[in-house]
Amino acid sequence: MSKLNILGAQRVKALQGIADSKWSEELKENSAKKPTSEQIEGMVMTALGVGGEYAEMQHLKRQLESIARSINDVTGVDYRIVNNSYRSTTAFLQKKQEILAPYVAEEKEIAKKWQEVKNQLWLCETLEEAKELVGI
Repeated sequence: MSKLNILGAQRVKALQGIADSKWSEELKENSAKKPTSEQIEGMVMTALGVGGEYAEMQHLKRQLESIARSINDVTGVDYRIVNNSYRSTTAFLQKKQEILAPYVAEEKEIAKKWQEVKNQLWLCETLEEAKELVGI
């Protein structure tokens, strides 16, 4: 009888591994929907009322980077255009958190869902029931 329990535990562990891979896939899909850090920064700047100036700054930054690359190719001198955002204001950080909140909440919901699936696998009586729970 104990051999059956071990075999059942091995099946549950295997199904949990499948659940983990599906969890990972769902997180990747969610990450694909999430805006890039540059897009988030642009959204924050727009919310703070300096979206136009920010867009112009980004355009000029790209131009400067292009010029710096051409100078680097000719002279070998490494010029870099650096954006230091370590001293962000509280208003900037609050707006950024507000924009990111739905994405973070969705990630937490996905994690909660798949953790529940993994826990429920131990309660399944049949292999078919467990496969249905995992979605295979």
